[in-house]
Amino acid sequence: MSQSKVNPKITICIPVYNGEKIIERTIQSVLSQTYENFLIVISDNASTDETSNICEKFKAKDSRIQVIKQNNLIPLWNNFDFLLRKVTTEYFMWLAADDFIHPDFIKKTVSILESDKKIVGCSTKSNDFEIHNNQICVISGSKKLSIFSKLGFFLLKSK
Repeated sequence: MSQSKVNPKITICIPVYNGEKIIERTIQSVLSQTYENFLIVISDNASTDETSNICEKFKAKDSRIQVIKQNNLIPLWNNFDFLLRKVTTEYFMWLAADDFIHPDFIKKTVSILESDKKIVGCSTKSNDFEIHNNQICVISGSKKLSIFSKLGFFLLKSK
């Protein structure tokens, strides 16, 4: 069991709805970070599958994880906004429930943000992927368009 950090520097916000097939991998990608001074806040958007139970199992093992279960389904962007309002740390990032990050992502992005106080956000390149037979397959040449695929993963200053 990980010990809670007294003053976490980063909040990783994960909105999720019926993500039982992928949420474990997403949470594990955060817990595998080489930079460990973070808090994970998961907003389960009234899932009807095993998502809540999976998140609660992780919470029981790691004190850096908070799980909030919405009683009623709320619009997707409201769930992102709900999580943003929970942020009290210097930095935050949203991580969709079907995304996962490289083990050095947070360490490298925090280093960039702290190298110059004028920098307010840091983004990376990203790949789209699919899962086939429990194997992750990168989709090359993907034409999917969304704000997240355009921006990649990002870490932002919250203050």
